[in-house]
Amino acid sequence: MSNDAEVDRIMSLSDEEILAEIKERGLDPKEVADRGRAAFRRALAQVDADDVQEDLRQMLEALGMSGHARPYSPHRVFQEALTEMKLQLGERSFLRRQLSIANGMIDELKKSAEASVTLTGKDGSAAS
Repeated sequence: MSNDAEVDRIMSLSDEEILAEIKERGLDPKEVADRGRAAFRRALAQVDADDVQEDLRQMLEALGMSGHARPYSPHRVFQEALTEMKLQLGERSFLRRQLSIANGMIDELKKSAEASVTLTGKDGSAAS
């Protein structure tokens, strides 16, 4: 029987039928359940690890960092990527602040120019 067929067969059984089959084979239901849970946890951990690797790949790509293999742990690669992200965000934040300051200076110059025109008149003569 193929693995898919066996999975389909097991999935179609009720809890009582599964328990009866385990006992028929002379197995301990608690031990079978413990082994099943452990296998499930391992499979889930592998899926999580694969997701983490994909997230890391996407983060490196977004940051313009090479996705090449590194001779150290994925944790360290994440730390490098986070540091790079903080630097890039910091540069953007710095540029936003500089732009805000420049816009504020432009606004002040406009107000000063408008006040000057109001005080002196458009032709430069003193306003009456």
